[in-house]
Amino acid sequence: MPVLRTQKRLKMMQSGDRLRVLADDPLAALDIANLCRQEGHRLVESRRVEAATCFEIVVGGTD
Repeated sequence: MPVLRTQKRLKMMQSGDRLRVLADDPLAALDIANLCRQEGHRLVESRRVEAATCFEIVVGGTD
């Protein structure tokens, strides 16, 4: 599941870092948006790229 991999990677990053995720799971758009909202990250971009969705996330929280 893309959201679980994304969550794991975000936990290893510092506040202000950026993560780009490419997912072909149709539910990823909802799941990743909810993850960002619940955990205090900022979803700065979500766009379709052929059969997938590309997300750009800025890591939130404190250092």
